[in-house]
Amino acid sequence: MRWTSPAGSWPAKWRSHARRASSCLRPTSFIFRRMWWRSDGAPSARAAGRRVSGLSYSGSPTLAQQYLRITELMYHPPLPPTGSPFAGEDFEFIELKNIGPTALDLTGVHFTDGIDFSFTDSTVKSLGVGRTVVVVKNVAAFKSRYGEGMPIAGTFGGNLDNSGEKIRLADGVDETVLEFTYSDIWYPET
Repeated sequence: MRWTSPAGSWPAKWRSHARRASSCLRPTSFIFRRMWWRSDGAPSARAAGRRVSGLSYSGSPTLAQQYLRITELMYHPPLPPTGSPFAGEDFEFIELKNIGPTALDLTGVHFTDGIDFSFTDSTVKSLGVGRTVVVVKNVAAFKSRYGEGMPIAGTFGGNLDNSGEKIRLADGVDETVLEFTYSDIWYPET
């Protein structure tokens, strides 16, 4: 995204959790408290309410936005058998998959809502074509129920709310990769 005035153009970036349609700002739009121009056309934070002279978007979605998917969400797991050292929530996990044609660098990819986890500090920093990885609440509990075969990126902080909540996955510059809300009314079907 670039803001353009008669004196030149400057890069601009959305700092929200949603992608914006290219038609949301038009050259006749007013900008307040974000980007302003002095009378010589240079950017300034001292004036407000100038018109945008031009707007263009030259970017494209990141590879994570295009190809990283959450393919399974275990948010209300069945209780363990009596005598188990684990609680029900210990079996929570989120599975992610690379559906793209190239390996994905997961450095900087992180959850911002629902759970607390960053791939920057994880044991898995790249995800091959067609590969999956899980982020788990408790590694020992996960392995006891699902076995040793699934790559585990690490453990997340917090837990998945059994009644539902928003999950947001972001890339290294905090742009939304995926964002959705799940609900416990899904539980019988899922």
